Amino acid sequence: RAKIRARRVTGNDAQQQREVARAIKNAREMALLPYTNRVTTQRGGGRGDRDGAGDARRRAVDDRPTGDTPPPPVGGVAADADTDAATGADGGAVAVAEAEGTQEEQS
Repeated sequence: RAKIRARRVTGNDAQQQREVARAIKNAREMALLPYTNRVTTQRGGGRGDRDGAGDARRRAVDDRPTGDTPPPPVGGVAADADTDAATGADGGAVAVAEAEGTQEEQS
């Protein structure tokens, strides 16, 4: 396909890559190298999953839990809501306990 191979593939440093690119450009101008190669054979399509199930398989793999997410609560949504109400989003469990303690002292 008449493409210059990348530095990471060839192992060239930046200066060598510039020299290679310049030499290829000169060779193309002098008609020693073609600008593009004619592809005479058709390329094979895709990754070999000819049955069309490859996308479904990839989606099934992508939808699996990664292990980073915590397991669902044991008590369900209602038990989780009660816990949030008692502790508060900002850790207000201490404030609730203090408020209950002051009510008992007043009685």
